[in-house]
Amino acid sequence: DTMENKGKFPAKSNDDDVIEILRKEADDALNNTENIIKKRIEPFGVTQANVQRQSLTGRIVVELPGIDDRERVRKTLKATANLEFWDTYRTDEVFMKMYELYGTIGKKVAPDLYSQDPDRASKDSLMMVALKDSSLTAPQQDSIRTAYSDTTVRPDSLLTETELSRKYPLRKMQINPQAGSPIIAFAMVSDTAEINKYLNMEVAKQSLPQDLRLLWGAKPEKNVVTLYGIKDNSLRGKAELDGKSIVDARQDFNMITGEVEVNMTMDSEGAAVWREMTRRNAADNKRSIAIVMDNLVFSAPSVNSEIPNGSSVIQFGRAATGADQPKLEQEAKDLAGLLKAGSLPAPAKIIDEVTVGPSVGEENINAGVMSFIIAFVLILMYMVFYYAWAGWAANIALIANLFFMIGALVS
Repeated sequence: DTMENKGKFPAKSNDDDVIEILRKEADDALNNTENIIKKRIEPFGVTQANVQRQSLTGRIVVELPGIDDRERVRKTLKATANLEFWDTYRTDEVFMKMYELYGTIGKKVAPDLYSQDPDRASKDSLMMVALKDSSLTAPQQDSIRTAYSDTTVRPDSLLTETELSRKYPLRKMQINPQAGSPIIAFAMVSDTAEINKYLNMEVAKQSLPQDLRLLWGAKPEKNVVTLYGIKDNSLRGKAELDGKSIVDARQDFNMITGEVEVNMTMDSEGAAVWREMTRRNAADNKRSIAIVMDNLVFSAPSVNSEIPNGSSVIQFGRAATGADQPKLEQEAKDLAGLLKAGSLPAPAKIIDEVTVGPSVGEENINAGVMSFIIAFVLILMYMVFYYAWAGWAANIALIANLFFMIGALVS
């Protein structure tokens, strides 16, 4: 963040000074990343894990012998684990803005499908005033609608599915009608990329409140994902409270519902901020606080009362089937491990991955055994060739000694 980094650069710094400061920052980030990765791999129980930094390339080599779940390791190493706590918007506070956004983006994407009449707004107002006359018959109402109808554009009923998708690009996003909820909308997981493209358009950002951030939920249900409204009071994307204040995290179960959850404990500074956040939101008609990690909302519980002790919970819910329960518990344990280890200073990318499977190890063992046998036979032949009968006696003694050694090792 520009404001955060402002103090790191003296006012009279030249280019060399700035480069030196940036180099030191990068070196510190690499050192911190190495230490955090070491902490993250501890829960895997690998006895001879190796984490080694390559100073010249800026890379970190991680060797984990005996690991079977490669996808879990990959996910753990790559996760930034940037935990944040945010105030939220309620649906009713942004419902009309989101509804108007359908047409705003549509006019930008497909202006040919919208009215070209510059007086359209005033004509619509006059039509609504005329239709308020309760004495009008149905034919009279129809004639008024015809008189004020827009002749510059076809009605939606005559448009094809392709044209409707162009006119309303956000039609795949369903706005949540439930008032008071932090969930603003719903969409299919497969449609989120397209929706993000339209929500990131400049015209969309200008139409929505400046402090509104729209973030997807982390746990889709039946292939449907929720869209939350986050209130960015800083206007700079900086959360009031983040994961740096977490001193302990563990996977647990809800005593009442039995659902999987992660319990977190904060330090004194974080507890003070958390107390103020919960007090403020509880007083605001129990407004929700969103728990966000890596720009995904894990949960957004409503705040019933002030929480003075710095404790908080991330809810994972209950598995759909009994077979999925161990996987859900493992995800919660992995998240707890990430939070305890801390967030990465920068995103980590896996640029190369090599797996040495059991077949390679077996080939090495077979090659070693074969080389031993060949060398042993050659020694026996050399002893007989050079020492004749004395060589035979030496060979027998050597073989007997070998058996005795193996027997002693086995016992």
